Amino acid sequence: MRSSMTRPVSSSRSYLLRDPPGISICTITSSWFGMRGLCQPGSARGPLAPRARAAPRHPGCPRAPVPCRTLIAMAARSSRRRTPIVALVALGTALAGTLGVVVAAVAGGAVTGAELMPDLRQEPPAQVAVRQDDGRPVLVFRSAVANVGQGPLVVNGRRERDRRTMDATQELRRADGSVVQAPISARLKYQPGWHSHWHVLGFNRFDLRDPSTGARVALSNKVGFCLGSRYQVTAEVPGTPASPAINHNCGRHLPGLMRMRMGIDVGYVDDYAAFVEFQYIDLTGVRPGRYLLAHQSDPDGHLVVGDRSDDTAYALIDLTAPRRADGLPGVAVVATSVGSPPMAPPS
Repeated sequence: MRSSMTRPVSSSRSYLLRDPPGISICTITSSWFGMRGLCQPGSARGPLAPRARAAPRHPGCPRAPVPCRTLIAMAARSSRRRTPIVALVALGTALAGTLGVVVAAVAGGAVTGAELMPDLRQEPPAQVAVRQDDGRPVLVFRSAVANVGQGPLVVNGRRERDRRTMDATQELRRADGSVVQAPISARLKYQPGWHSHWHVLGFNRFDLRDPSTGARVALSNKVGFCLGSRYQVTAEVPGTPASPAINHNCGRHLPGLMRMRMGIDVGYVDDYAAFVEFQYIDLTGVRPGRYLLAHQSDPDGHLVVGDRSDDTAYALIDLTAPRRADGLPGVAVVATSVGSPPMAPPS
């Protein structure tokens, strides 16, 4: 069932996607999780929907192209590997954030600014609704991140047997075909239970904010994400492969893996359906009123990416007092945007 609401996205670029014939994202979500009526009239569907699904869904320093925290992490790792000169170069580069070109010495090459950078575009929250979880009212939503950059996002994890988490490097490609493996501060961890696969920690953040002050009101507990190229962006993105080249199952049922590779190909989208485990915000104690639902990709700057102006997307929502038989509050999407909070339309 499709939502009756449509909303403009205030952005200079819009990568709209469409459903495959005879299938809607709402249908997929409702049937997968056994949740009838998840997509009801009045819930937000958003500007993304599956096109041709490339793989199974989820089972369950300013001016510098490389974040300072990433370079500092690189310096620390280089120091542990007994390469103090490289460490000093990386640390010095991090401190010299006003340089126009950043050169960071890393194992396997140097990030010179000539790399084909991924660009993670966060899409506005969709399928926004209020549901109940263990007796609590929760705000559920679909999230999606598209890679509209020049190169793929590839994260490689590696660990020792006595460690539960993997350290990570990011694979950066150049036009001449060479590859740089840049150490990054991201971590990978196996998530047991319903997910039963490996996650990149901190890839996305979902929170509810006061629209007038920007103060955080509530935060989602979801911290891990299995990255994959789920379906293509409909707008033409140069360099999009005909089919994804990156592993999609994230080591499903393989907690003993020592290495893991995951990411998002150029021109593809990674998404999570509404109400996937922890894909919600607890509304306990949240009063009725107007709020900003914010979705942000790579909020802690773990990754090496290009344009960050489209890392955050918003939905301006109204929460209303409970009037339904189930005692849950109502929700309506007022406006959505990418990059900066939306303005409420005139009443």
